[in-house]
Amino acid sequence: MTAVALALAGCTGTPHENAVTAAARSFVAKLAAGDGAAACALLTDDARSAVPGATDESCAKAIANVKEQGTGVAGVQVWGDAA
Repeated sequence: MTAVALALAGCTGTPHENAVTAAARSFVAKLAAGDGAAACALLTDDARSAVPGATDESCAKAIANVKEQGTGVAGVQVWGDAA
């Protein structure tokens, strides 16, 4: 039984990868649900300020216009403090 538990534990990602995967999945879910404010809240300050681009729209309104076409998060990679 212990061997099975250890084998399964080896299949999970690092704590950082797991957190990033959870955040990415949450972002995609909020985006798909049209909850721009919640999706924007998951972004970094720099990303949040970049979303509106050259428009005068808020992040929440601009991101609500994104039409998510993906099927979900297939994987993540973490490099130091970037993912």
